[in-house]
Amino acid sequence: MAWAGIIIGMVAGIFATVLGYTAAGMPLWLSLLMYPATGTVVTLLVIAVLLLRNTPGGPAPRRFAPQGEIAPA
Repeated sequence: MAWAGIIIGMVAGIFATVLGYTAAGMPLWLSLLMYPATGTVVTLLVIAVLLLRNTPGGPAPRRFAPQGEIAPA
């Protein structure tokens, strides 16, 4: 999970830096500050999403047997 978050965060940070400098016309120093900020936020979001995907959702649903049958264990 951490590797995926780091790689995706790094790519997002580079993309945000280049896009901020070229398309938005930000100063170079501000664009360079966007790299760690964007990378950190995206990394933490990716790790959180992957962590939530891998955690169990709670207790298993109860299965009710039809009338007169024994419920499976």
